[in-house]
Amino acid sequence: MIMKIKYCYPATLSTDKIAVTLENNPLKNSSDQSEFKAYFETDYIRFNETGIQTIQFLNNENNCFPSANINDVLEVNIENANLIINPKSLFFNRNFPLLRKESDRFTGLQISEASVRFRLNSSVFEASCEQILAGPNYVAGKLLMEGKLTNENEFKPKQSEQIFRLSELEELLQKNGFYRIKIEVFNEYLSIEFYAE
Repeated sequence: MIMKIKYCYPATLSTDKIAVTLENNPLKNSSDQSEFKAYFETDYIRFNETGIQTIQFLNNENNCFPSANINDVLEVNIENANLIINPKSLFFNRNFPLLRKESDRFTGLQISEASVRFRLNSSVFEASCEQILAGPNYVAGKLLMEGKLTNENEFKPKQSEQIFRLSELEELLQKNGFYRIKIEVFNEYLSIEFYAE
């Protein structure tokens, strides 16, 4: 069917649900490694001659995020995320692994709640997401894992009997295309910052 629609700017398009696909991004759909696609319930989209101006989202309860992974290393189960179409609406800690020009131009998914799992030395460990930003062709994030140092380079997560070396975790991330890695322990939490393209 071919259809022509004539309208004047600004225009409003009524929508029930929109799908957002992250093309050329390291965040992939876990089931088949395809491009990650998130679904949001919406009321309308308002746009003008320069593009989308606003999206009126409905409640977050019915948004849908499939299981995902980053560079086949981090398994991400997203519970809550927002779509950022205007970089000025992005709020995050400046101690985040993004360059100023990246954060000033950010559009994409701002993931605020997720569980993240990774395998190290045949054991599986789980961390929570402080924040993950999935931008145009990159993912940057900060993860937290509760536990304690058992010595200067070994960490024991609270929910596990297994211990791992911080240097092994850093090596795993580096070998799999992660950059800007910062791993540190504070107040019985392990903080893991990363960036991947």
